[in-house]
Amino acid sequence: MDLILNDPCDHNFGGPWTQEKLNIINKYMVSYMNALKNQPFSYIYIDAFAGSGERVEDTTKFSETDQLLFGPDEMDQKRKIYDGSAKISLELEKPFDEYWFIEKNQSRYEELCDLKNKYPDLKTRIHCIQGDANLLLTDILKRYQWKKERGILFLDPYGASLKYETLKEIAKCEAIDIWLLFPIGQGIIRMLANKPEKISIAWEERLNLVFGCNDWRKEFYSTEQKETLFEKFDFETKKADFETVTNFYKKQLKKIFCAVANGTMYFSNSKNVPLFALIFAMTNSSPKAQGLALKIVEHLLKPKGQT
Repeated sequence: MDLILNDPCDHNFGGPWTQEKLNIINKYMVSYMNALKNQPFSYIYIDAFAGSGERVEDTTKFSETDQLLFGPDEMDQKRKIYDGSAKISLELEKPFDEYWFIEKNQSRYEELCDLKNKYPDLKTRIHCIQGDANLLLTDILKRYQWKKERGILFLDPYGASLKYETLKEIAKCEAIDIWLLFPIGQGIIRMLANKPEKISIAWEERLNLVFGCNDWRKEFYSTEQKETLFEKFDFETKKADFETVTNFYKKQLKKIFCAVANGTMYFSNSKNVPLFALIFAMTNSSPKAQGLALKIVEHLLKPKGQT
């Protein structure tokens, strides 16, 4: 069963934090391409949940009454269109040698394919594929030997749809830097009921697929003993918070990737509840490559105000 907690039919989402996320990815791509500009590699960018290539942000939410009162043009004036991760990658001064964009949704995929017309100079470098990224990523990665290639992979899944087994396949390639947006509040925390027995079978299976194990139960729940006049019994209660869950996920990532950045950037809603955690990992075992990449990443992931 494929459980996706957040898969909007269009790309009308986000806010300042969304732009901040994209700014971080953009800055890393620029630094990455500059740092390796004199190296004899082919550079590949993979966006595994690419969307339509752009995102729409409403500055005003329209009710049904509003839609009757205002015409399409007036409503469009309240919407802002921003470049998504796919378009940002195509705007780099030094472009990648190949681009792979994966999108499951039909309408978003069709818009994504139109990027070839919008960027004619890069048309032959752009590959758009429709389908489940968990399945298609393996096929893409097997196209290369990863000896003369270097790559950046951006994973921004819809809800809790990215499987740990997919990450294990990615980890086999020794030349990829990974930016992963972990849906801590949009997916994971919502599935963790106050008591583990309250978690549905479907959600338990999904959590096992995301974390690659069922050890999360021990990490996220504590066992206490209660005593009545007649008996003693154990009961479990949730102890996990956003940081606990993120740290456990990063511990799982460290089992398969050569390096995982210490820093984590949390993106929260207007009530300051974390929705996502931005995490960086890499498959390159070279100490030199790790040192360079992690130095850039730790700077980018520092909270505002820190130097």
